[in-house]
Amino acid sequence: MDLKSKRLLKEVSISLRILAESVFVKLQNTPVSFKITSGLRSEEEQMELFLKGNSPCDGVKYKSKHQSGNAIDFMASYEGKDTFDDIEYYYYIARNFEIEALNFGFNIKWGGWFKKKNGQRFIDGMHIELA
Repeated sequence: MDLKSKRLLKEVSISLRILAESVFVKLQNTPVSFKITSGLRSEEEQMELFLKGNSPCDGVKYKSKHQSGNAIDFMASYEGKDTFDDIEYYYYIARNFEIEALNFGFNIKWGGWFKKKNGQRFIDGMHIELA
């Protein structure tokens, strides 16, 4: 796990940190891996993402799980090369998070299954949160 990922994980809940570290170890000998790109966020950081259209949560009326340290975003990589566009790698990583969460007794949500308040899909394949 790279230094930035370790630093970002120190800011989130211990349960989420344990889960992410466990998944990272589980995937170590596979061609698919990930880096943590976001953890704890302030209200201002969340509002900025909302205004850019990158989050359905404004950070004020609709809080993000990032604001309480109960969510992370990650970037998938395949054979050491980072990828944003290959949803199958995000699905694979998210599935491993789901399996490990069951092993630990944690309840999580993957952003690939999100829906907005109006029922429209909001795909955030880079997002894992404690439910």
